[in-house]
Amino acid sequence: MSWLTVLLFLFLFIAGLLGMQFFGFKLDSCVVDGAQQMCPPGLDFSECPSHWNCYVECNATVALTWYPFPGSPYGDQAYCEVFPRGSSIGLPGVEYLAQVCVNASHAELVDALCAACAITGHDTAMIHTCS
Repeated sequence: MSWLTVLLFLFLFIAGLLGMQFFGFKLDSCVVDGAQQMCPPGLDFSECPSHWNCYVECNATVALTWYPFPGSPYGDQAYCEVFPRGSSIGLPGVEYLAQVCVNASHAELVDALCAACAITGHDTAMIHTCS
């Protein structure tokens, strides 16, 4: 009888691994209206995070700044970035996207927001955990 229990747990373990491979992050979705889950432009598929973040389109006039975006979990603000990162504003082929929802740990989110505030010189008061 004990060998049957071991066999059962082995089957459940393998079924769990297969389930994660087939269905992992497939039911994940963006909760902000108009947002789309994507790998940031300029990255290969191999460089993308395992669960993609949610972005909305923005334009060159608000590039590299925080701008109001209703529904964003960052105090209804979104930071418009230039993709691929490191590109200059206004060049052909450049995309402008604002990240409005992160599928990462809270610590990674806070670090990214604090870094963005430091780069742009904005006050970090809206992010209460910046040190």
